[in-house]
Amino acid sequence: MKITAELLEKYRLGLCSSEEEAAVEKWFVSRALQDRDLSDGDLSEMKKNVWESIFNHQHPDQTKIIPWYKRVRRYAAAAMLFLAIGGFIYLYLYNSGFRPADTLVTQQEFKNFETQRGQKRTVHLPDGSTVRLNYQSQLKVAQPFTSSERVVFLSGQAHFTVTPDLDRPFIVYTENSQTRVLGTSFAIKTPTSADQTEIIVTSGKVEFSEKGQNQNKVTLTINDRAVLLANREIEVSEVDAQQLTAWKDNRLVFEGATLGEVIEVIESWYDVVITVENPKLLEVKYKFSSNNPSLDQLLEQMSFLGSFNYTIKEKRVTIY
Repeated sequence: MKITAELLEKYRLGLCSSEEEAAVEKWFVSRALQDRDLSDGDLSEMKKNVWESIFNHQHPDQTKIIPWYKRVRRYAAAAMLFLAIGGFIYLYLYNSGFRPADTLVTQQEFKNFETQRGQKRTVHLPDGSTVRLNYQSQLKVAQPFTSSERVVFLSGQAHFTVTPDLDRPFIVYTENSQTRVLGTSFAIKTPTSADQTEIIVTSGKVEFSEKGQNQNKVTLTINDRAVLLANREIEVSEVDAQQLTAWKDNRLVFEGATLGEVIEVIESWYDVVITVENPKLLEVKYKFSSNNPSLDQLLEQMSFLGSFNYTIKEKRVTIY
């Protein structure tokens, strides 16, 4: 595998696959051992420690007691190796044309887009792709996209329509997952707790996986829904993708949702606080759709279906 500036940057950010990570670490070790000005004894000791560390990492059950003086020497050698690696990263990136303003290190290297309660936003990316952000979401876009990939980071909920580019995959990272596509459309949702991540494919094909784990991945096509659970398992099911992503077109769709579930959506959608005085009303289920309604229009429709009354005072709604 060729070691490029982009690959080293991914490694430093913790975004490499297991294969990429192994290749970079092997390169680090080889460069450190070849270029560092060490005596023969130091070099021999460092080589021994490196390979012992690799062996112990691969065979954790084969433990042994190490004398304290050998542990001190090992730590010293590891520290020297760490410093050498750090220097090689900096020099390699610098000589490859990377500068602090070009890398994904500081806030200036991302363009940030956010939405609050009651807001939605459409973001047009430099490659022609578009992102529809739902309320209370954040999108960070790498500046600029590299010649080998297009990287964004998402927190919240968004629908992506990705412009095809066979030479540059489009990658969406969340707290726990990564989604890799060439050109398609899909929606991703990350809950506030970040315990699970959901993806729904509305066209084309995507590769969805736990972040940094190539073994734990699935390939999805239109109307596929996948959920990465807290236990790292991925559950896949078939759904009506257009219905579940109707929010991007300002349509509210509910299929057997309780009033409590509906209220959770409405509060963020319209940036209001809703109080229900009669607890029995929370058990009523709703099945309806509404195209970009005002808050009063929506509540009028719901009050007819659920047989309740309501009042609106500024940003407070009371249902009784």
